[in-house]
Amino acid sequence: GGIADNIDKDKIDQLQENDQAYYGIAKQKTELIKELSDKFEENGINVDIKENTGEIVLPSGILFDTDESDLSKDGGGFVDIVFEIYGNIILDDKYNNLIEALVIEGHTDTNGSYDYNLDLSKKRADSVYKYILNSENNGLSDDQKMAFKEMTSTIGLSYDEPIIDQFGTIDMDASRRVE
Repeated sequence: GGIADNIDKDKIDQLQENDQAYYGIAKQKTELIKELSDKFEENGINVDIKENTGEIVLPSGILFDTDESDLSKDGGGFVDIVFEIYGNIILDDKYNNLIEALVIEGHTDTNGSYDYNLDLSKKRADSVYKYILNSENNGLSDDQKMAFKEMTSTIGLSYDEPIIDQFGTIDMDASRRVE
């Protein structure tokens, strides 16, 4: 027999099904990111969205006062505005099979010790998480908040992932963020 006789038709079918499933997920992810981007733009909200993951980047300067881990009043209002859009889109049933988990990451600049910044970044991530769950102004239903709670964790990353500017130096302002 020739090479064609040795090809397993079931394996070929399985590979084709896997390719179609991967294409479907990739298409759905692209649609999710576009929907997020369009809604933020429509509402005049300027947040960075990472195109490969759909992560949104919230600058700490808007959310927190210097060296503070509790959201400022303006920071809470900003989280409400952003999460009314973000939460309602990512928690929509049409994306159920796409999103398994959410992680709120706190990041700092390189001022201060690593351990201090690790603690600060974790507290800031926790602060945003708790605020989202407890706010009555972000447009999320109790069921959506429960879904968010079940799928979300927080982490502090200190200055492990600084933002580097075009000149190869750390952009201190941009490095202070919650994603």
